[in-house]
Amino acid sequence: RLRITATDRVSVTRVVKELKTCCGITLQTAPVQSFWGHAPTHAVDLDLQGPLANIQQVLRRLQTFPVTIQGRANPDGDSWYC
Repeated sequence: RLRITATDRVSVTRVVKELKTCCGITLQTAPVQSFWGHAPTHAVDLDLQGPLANIQQVLRRLQTFPVTIQGRANPDGDSWYC
């Protein structure tokens, strides 16, 4: 699972749309949830499923956008890392 944060909602929407069409993977999105109710307004969580080569292609493509990319260290972790 990855979390991407952009400068505005349009950027997040554009990024997700392009990733869904470019790389032949299953991409699930979820709104960011926050324990304190202060979730970033321009962020989305992404679940990526597919062959490793396709996921690597998505990650390379994601780096071309003006977004911050974070990932969890493990499925049970509660911290996000850049």
